[in-house]
Amino acid sequence: MLLRIQPYNCTIQYKAGKEMIFADYLSRVCPTGAGKIELDKIFHQVSISNEKYKALQEATANDTELVCLRSQIMKGWPDSAKEVPQTVRKYWSMRDFLSVEDGLIIKNTAIIIPKSMISLVLEKLHDGHQGIEKCLLRARENVFCLGMTKDITGKVKECSICEKYNKKSQQKQPLMQHEVPSGPFEKVAADIFFLDGQNFLLLADYYSKMPFVKSLKTLTGKETIDYLELVFAIHGIPKVLISDNARQFTSFEFECFRKQWEFKHVTSSPHYPQSNGFIERTVQTVKNCLKNAKAQKDNPQLALLSLRTTPIDVLPSPAELLFNRKVQSQVPHILRHSNRSEDIRQHLQQKQSVQKAYFVRQAQWEEKAVSYPHGVGAIDGKHVVIEAPANSGSPYYNILSLWCF
Repeated sequence: MLLRIQPYNCTIQYKAGKEMIFADYLSRVCPTGAGKIELDKIFHQVSISNEKYKALQEATANDTELVCLRSQIMKGWPDSAKEVPQTVRKYWSMRDFLSVEDGLIIKNTAIIIPKSMISLVLEKLHDGHQGIEKCLLRARENVFCLGMTKDITGKVKECSICEKYNKKSQQKQPLMQHEVPSGPFEKVAADIFFLDGQNFLLLADYYSKMPFVKSLKTLTGKETIDYLELVFAIHGIPKVLISDNARQFTSFEFECFRKQWEFKHVTSSPHYPQSNGFIERTVQTVKNCLKNAKAQKDNPQLALLSLRTTPIDVLPSPAELLFNRKVQSQVPHILRHSNRSEDIRQHLQQKQSVQKAYFVRQAQWEEKAVSYPHGVGAIDGKHVVIEAPANSGSPYYNILSLWCF
């Protein structure tokens, strides 16, 4: 209440209770005991492990510059930049976007990283060994530090793995551009590629650019169909599937699969895979991601997660475009909670409460039930007619009718 009346210049005047037409809430409210504090609504939360969160708090508390900045934010900014201490004067232009939350300093939705943890965060941003622009796009939504662009650029340029595997080759323009779908998973493309002695099936969504990768034990059409069925069962059936003319996609078995799942299958021009330039480019991206992860001895699934959670230019990441939510990764970021998410959460809690009530009622009924021989019995004070089953050795009976007096 104090925060709500701060904008007003109030004058408090005493008035006897008998003269007040409406009861004063503050004086009439019944005192209650200290009950359980319930969470009303979450506006946002930091998506990060407890260990990293504590490490960020400690590093921020030990960073002289950030300690001074936090003090300035809490105290309030003066009218002139000349009145700000020299150490934090460089933050003057962004002062309206800075806030302090639980020991961390936030700029918009990005966490300001202390100097002692910049190298660690740069390593996480460069997971999957993506290029400079992709790393910058991933960083801008999640973390911030002065000179971040320069640090990320230097990190990528000094990476020996990127220099070895990410050499750009001259590529031809695609034969034709496909129509952009109106929503996620309406149009998908599939292709099989070979890497380090192993075959992989790649499925990619034209709208979100989301890649799905599966290692293949065999090159049979059945294994290809099994994985497509799994993905379609989770994300829905696409309207169009585009592929090349490999035997896995042109077999009679695949045609039966297409008819059963009711989608349109389009193949690219024979002997000219460039006509499906989107999937060919995605194959190269996924190949580089897996090769870099192997060379660095990283987990390939974490590398693919990094690829899926990196924004596409000015657009959200493929995972966010497909799922309409931010997907948690190893880079700390702020999770914003919408009103719709809160409504769904309340609905799920209500369903759990109903299920619990049914369970408790059933459990209490079973505890009060008493077994009787064939004839008349009683359950919780009510009389029932019971019938012994065909197997006379069974201790359980069937209830024929129920009445009470």
